[in-house]
Amino acid sequence: MTTRDRVVTGGVALGARAGRLNSFLSATGKNVEQLMPPWGEAIWHEFIKITEELFLQNDEQWRLEDIAHTKGIRVDKLGETKRLIDQSNSLRIGRIDQIDQLIAQLANEQTGRRPHVHLSETVGEMIDRICILLLKVEGAVDPEARDLAERKFKHLTRSLDLTLFAILEGRAVLPPSGNFKIYRPLKGESDD
Repeated sequence: MTTRDRVVTGGVALGARAGRLNSFLSATGKNVEQLMPPWGEAIWHEFIKITEELFLQNDEQWRLEDIAHTKGIRVDKLGETKRLIDQSNSLRIGRIDQIDQLIAQLANEQTGRRPHVHLSETVGEMIDRICILLLKVEGAVDPEARDLAERKFKHLTRSLDLTLFAILEGRAVLPPSGNFKIYRPLKGESDD
């Protein structure tokens, strides 16, 4: 099964909504396939699977945010929903990190050229933004907002292709991946 076949037949969980995501992944796979090392096929399949999961996680998080913003929501329901949003966000960040780990495997095997492209965001972060843009395109009521989301989506997917080319050609310096949270007590809380 080729990369393109996996994208087209994958995404069963996404159902009818998978079309746009799979089209994007298929085009990206086709674009980078010529540079993919033979051992990279398995990594690419995993990349696609995690990207689909990330899209679904973003969709779930947006659904939860809609519930949290419901007018007249009970305080207990709001608290429960916010906890679910935190859990969803944690899963989303985990998937971004998984994508970055896969890309790092590809990048670590590329040698021979002096890297000269310093990336400002990780591939996982780019994929997360692409998933969010797809949700914005899908949910936009205003035609101007939808058009803007479409244009940003096209721009970002092209940027992703160029980023993957640079990584696979050994020309990219990946930014540090991983996440951390810093919690600071509110003023007055530490005075106990």
